[in-house]
Amino acid sequence: MSDKDPKISVIIPTKNRAEMVRRFLPSLAEQATMEPYEIIVVDNGSTDSTIEVVTELSSNWPFIRLITESKPGSAAACHAGAIAAKAPLIMFVDDDMLAVPEFISEHLRSHRENVNACVLGRVVSAESNHPFERMLAYIFDGGRQTLIKGEPVAVDYWSGNASLSRATYLEMGGYDQVFSSLGYGKDIDFGFRLLERGVNLVYAANAVTYHHFSERFPERLRKAYRSGQAYGYVKSNYPDLPLPELASANTLIPGSLIVPFSRLFAAVIEPFDRGTGRPIMPLAYVYDLALRYETMRGLTDYKTGKISFELPVDTGATSI
Repeated sequence: MSDKDPKISVIIPTKNRAEMVRRFLPSLAEQATMEPYEIIVVDNGSTDSTIEVVTELSSNWPFIRLITESKPGSAAACHAGAIAAKAPLIMFVDDDMLAVPEFISEHLRSHRENVNACVLGRVVSAESNHPFERMLAYIFDGGRQTLIKGEPVAVDYWSGNASLSRATYLEMGGYDQVFSSLGYGKDIDFGFRLLERGVNLVYAANAVTYHHFSERFPERLRKAYRSGQAYGYVKSNYPDLPLPELASANTLIPGSLIVPFSRLFAAVIEPFDRGTGRPIMPLAYVYDLALRYETMRGLTDYKTGKISFELPVDTGATSI
């Protein structure tokens, strides 16, 4: 494979995920296609061995490129990759995936059949015996069933497995960089902007990546709070955005105690639940309650002006 005149540039933002990158890149580099493509890994300030790992792998697959982006956040990293891309099509993929051999060829086939479309690949949660990872799989895999049954909508856009014209992306101004500081929300916003521009969202069921969750409950709670802020920000621009189902007030646990109680309960029960499918009901309940509560808190803080968004300073991207 050569990156000369690539058909598509695959962009992977990453930070401190050296082992995930080491696991993922070979599945992406050894694709079942004869069409040229390039892989751009955008290091977003790693302090682990990510740069060394990518450099090592690029000696085996020269069409792997490494660039660095100093502005924090996936919005900034993805944008830097799009700027550096050589191909007319760009694809965004998360670093915690594994790709099937037909992954790239399926994206390219969908683009040939759907000119000027944004192609959304299929993301499947990898198997895990940890109860919180199984909970995330239950939440996300269930929601993604809508992609199989109907046409994708704005909230279905996810840069974990999506491709589109580089020219279209740049003409739109790319991802809103306000989300670099927030660390969440760029995909929902971009999905609405794509539809506003008249770009069709097309689902490619055979362009599969397997998603390996790397978060645990406390980290996801922090992300849920940021997602609530993002919902508030995006909804102020797009009133049609459906709000997430928030935590019910009909609970015996006082609001201020929901998160600490849920974290303590989960820490005690998690070691005893190593089954399959959805976690045991009490554990699933506290996971769900606390995540919804933190989302509601973030949304409320945005609406009441307790938080604000600041655009990061433009320092530019560099190649290595």
